[in-house]
Amino acid sequence: MIVGENKARILRSPDFASEPTEEYLVPGTEFGVREELVNGERKFLCLEDGRGFVSDHSRKDAERVVAKRLAQDASFFVGQDVIAVWHWLCLLAICQ
Repeated sequence: MIVGENKARILRSPDFASEPTEEYLVPGTEFGVREELVNGERKFLCLEDGRGFVSDHSRKDAERVVAKRLAQDASFFVGQDVIAVWHWLCLLAICQ
C-alpha cells in the first residue's frame, strides 16, 4: 500500500535514473507485487499488473517509506528484507 501524503511515481525499470511512466500510485493505493528487487540500497517492486516499478522509499528522501506491506500475503509488498536479488535481464523479462 502507498503510505504517506505523496503519490509514488511508476518507473519503467528498477532504477531511479530510469525513465518514469506518466502514471502514479496515490496514497492509500493497494497493489500486487510480482517481484521485489534490490538496486544498491533501494528496493523496487515490480507491479503485478505490469505497469512498471515503484520503490519502497522516496526517490528524494531515502529515509521516507512510501510503500508498506498490508498482510503476510506474498501478492502484496513485503516491507522486510528481500528474499532474493534478481539478475537485471531476468527481471526485465519477467516484468515486461
